[in-house]
Amino acid sequence: YVSEGIAGLEAEFGDDECMRLLALWDANVFVVGRQGIFSAIYKMGRMIGTGLRVELMKIPIRQFCIEIAELLDVNPYTLSSLGCILVCTDEGAALSAKLREAGYQAETIGYTTDDRACCAVNKETITYLHE
Repeated sequence: YVSEGIAGLEAEFGDDECMRLLALWDANVFVVGRQGIFSAIYKMGRMIGTGLRVELMKIPIRQFCIEIAELLDVNPYTLSSLGCILVCTDEGAALSAKLREAGYQAETIGYTTDDRACCAVNKETITYLHE
């Protein structure tokens, strides 16, 4: 199970074609890299000068990652997110659809706010994100 899970963790990098597609949109692009997605969301909020509300259940994550993180007693959203790109645009749903059409995994996971708080929302629980 572990060997198969690790083999399935191939990073899906935002390659040149993905970047060309993103360049056609009025969007802020943030390459996540080895930091966790929670840290990246916080830094993106600071970069664009807004608050962010992200729905935790909409963040794509492989079940294997969740199980390994649980076994190691770590939060899977704080682990390396190599290959992940965050994009902020007024047309999130349309951009997500266009990226999926081109073969990329893409989800609209949240929205900007006028306050400066960056939060992950899971049902009634709000987690305030920080560096």
